[in-house]
Amino acid sequence: MIGESTENLFEKQVEELSLIVGKTVPAGNYLDEFGIRVLAVKRVGGYYFKPRRRTKIRAGDTIIFTGLKDACLAFQQREEEAVVEKVAELKATKKAAEEVSDKVVEEVTEEVSSEAAKEVSKKAAKDVAKKAAVKATDNVSKKDVEEVAEEVADKVTKDISDKIISEVVSEAVESIKAERPDLSKKETKKVLQEATEAATKKSIEDARQKVTQAAKEAADEKVEEKSDEIQKKATKAAEKKAREEVASVVKDAIKGESERAAKKAVNNAIKETVTIEEPEKIVKDAAEEAAKEVAEKAAQKAVERSGKRAATKVAEETATEVVEKETKKVAMKAAKEAAEEVAEEVLIKEVKKAAQKAAEEAAEKVTKTE
Repeated sequence: MIGESTENLFEKQVEELSLIVGKTVPAGNYLDEFGIRVLAVKRVGGYYFKPRRRTKIRAGDTIIFTGLKDACLAFQQREEEAVVEKVAELKATKKAAEEVSDKVVEEVTEEVSSEAAKEVSKKAAKDVAKKAAVKATDNVSKKDVEEVAEEVADKVTKDISDKIISEVVSEAVESIKAERPDLSKKETKKVLQEATEAATKKSIEDARQKVTQAAKEAADEKVEEKSDEIQKKATKAAEKKAREEVASVVKDAIKGESERAAKKAVNNAIKETVTIEEPEKIVKDAAEEAAKEVAEKAAQKAVERSGKRAATKVAEETATEVVEKETKKVAMKAAKEAAEEVAEEVLIKEVKKAAQKAAEEAAEKVTKTE
């Protein structure tokens, strides 16, 4: 209400939805658009006489002004109309905000929970990954490496010895065929193959033992040389997996609590809002603030409660898998190189000689057969 004083002054308390909330007192202390002159602003803390040009009028202020009666009445009418319009707009805004609140809260909670979970997961994962990699590296025994070397040595020995015997037999068969074209090539090859295999069996076994020893030594040496590199790879992989696991566990643990806090804050914000804003902004601002506060505190608790345990488990599993895989790869490569080098030398020297002798003896028997 505007009340006229005995001194022809007017006084009005500024409502939340007033047109002049946030407006500055114009130069010369006139509110030109309303045609009135503000003499003072009454506010908590005292009176502000002769308000400055930058003085902003706030809701709850009482303005003391003067002006023509008609101008003041026009001001009153415009204020009343504006309040009615803004009340209607505010009501529509709140309704729209309520309609989008569930969707916005869900989106905000998902994002906030994910970010909070990712943040706490970094340190938790880093703490357990290094330990897991060291443990996995320590658990790889010399026996495991030697088993890989033996497999490689067996294969290399077999492949090379088979090739040597095949070449020796083929040469002998072609020689026999030239001398005795009437003989069956298939049967001749079979006889020579059996004879050379039987004759080279011991030589191949002796060679295999030498090749295996060389492969084991090379594999052990290379694995030891690459142990730090293997451990680093295991740590990196374990940290990545642990981080993902912790983030997932923590996010699931804190999402519900964050969502409840966000919903409560949104309901209060919608209820208490007195400004016309975008409905989604009202909801999002309130939801983000409440969800972040809860999520950050809850995330740390979730890590201590179950995150570290989950991180340790997945880190150890991943580290073990990587260490075993990388160790096997390093051992196989080193063993193969060493095995091939020794096998070429030993097998060609010993096995080929035995195979050629056996093939010659068998060929002589075959050619004498009528």
